[in-house]
Amino acid sequence: KMLHLLCRYTYMARQELMAVGMCRMVQMAIQHGICNESVIAFSCYGFLACNSGQLTLGHKYGKLSLSLLSQRKAKEVLPTVFMNVYTQMIPIDPVQAAFPQMDIAYSVAMSYGDFEAGYLVCNRGTAVRFFFGDYLSSIEASARKHVHEMEKANEANYHASEGLFLQAVLNLMDPTCSDPSTLTGEATNQNEVLERAQQSNNSATMVQVCRLRIYLLYLFGQDELAGELVEGLMAN
Repeated sequence: KMLHLLCRYTYMARQELMAVGMCRMVQMAIQHGICNESVIAFSCYGFLACNSGQLTLGHKYGKLSLSLLSQRKAKEVLPTVFMNVYTQMIPIDPVQAAFPQMDIAYSVAMSYGDFEAGYLVCNRGTAVRFFFGDYLSSIEASARKHVHEMEKANEANYHASEGLFLQAVLNLMDPTCSDPSTLTGEATNQNEVLERAQQSNNSATMVQVCRLRIYLLYLFGQDELAGELVEGLMAN
């Protein structure tokens, strides 16, 4: 459980340590036996394998984690397992099939009082919907709801991330928006978000700003500017 929490927090700032933690979780499960946190470990390893180019191996571990989740009836770890399997792995099935699973994961997390997991799940769900295909009006409605909830709960990191996606959606929906790639407007201010992320060494948020801007620039045919952002991201 401690390693799982460390993985969650190193995702924000030290992702190279996150991978070490994931591998150690699997190693401990193999050496000492299966517990509920082991289900998370196998889903984490599947996510890691997929994002290292080993799709077949990654999805095998994803299916293993879902099978163990069902066998052990480990509902308290369902949100993290569903998030890893349905939003973190490079998909081989239609991504839209994962949308209901994320709603289930969010509801379970909130019912167990694991608000941080719930906000992380809805944040990853928003990202999947945005990048892989959902109606903008649907993304806007859910993102507004989640932004409000995160603000009330004082979840600054997830609030900032959700606000960036909401602003990107609002830019795309506004026919008068002159620069859709600038994430400053009703929902957020990209410069303020970046400043806070730099102060707290939150590399995940800094990368997210760049990824969203690259995607929007690409959508509007500004390939050179998108390429410059990619080069800057890779350099850092």
